[in-house]
Amino acid sequence: MDKLRLEIEKREDGSLSNKVVIPFINEKSLIEILKGIELEYDKSLAGAYDGISPAEFIDEFQQREEKVKSRILECECGCDGCWSFVVKITEKDDLIEWSHFEQVHRDNWEYTQIEPFQFERSDYLKEMEKLKA
Repeated sequence: MDKLRLEIEKREDGSLSNKVVIPFINEKSLIEILKGIELEYDKSLAGAYDGISPAEFIDEFQQREEKVKSRILECECGCDGCWSFVVKITEKDDLIEWSHFEQVHRDNWEYTQIEPFQFERSDYLKEMEKLKA
């Protein structure tokens, strides 16, 4: 079972949101995990992500059944849709799974090295509750 921690970071750089959510999986930033994979494709763009606002992160989770994939990271420039990273979020009994990882602007970038992440539903929902505060 994987461990999810949603960390809220404050931005003071004039970006659209002054707070963003950075997912940490098994105590490692998802951005760092992706950077390790993306270096193979483009060193200048590898890991060029930032979080999305807490409200957007909550909305993406709540609307997961209406979408094929949910946005969990955005471009480090802060522009909506610029460099989105998406996953399929599936609820299975007492689990919430992230799978089918995709950089929406790079069809040839593969993320098959990442196994689907599986989180205990109760732990996941506790992390989501922290975003509402």
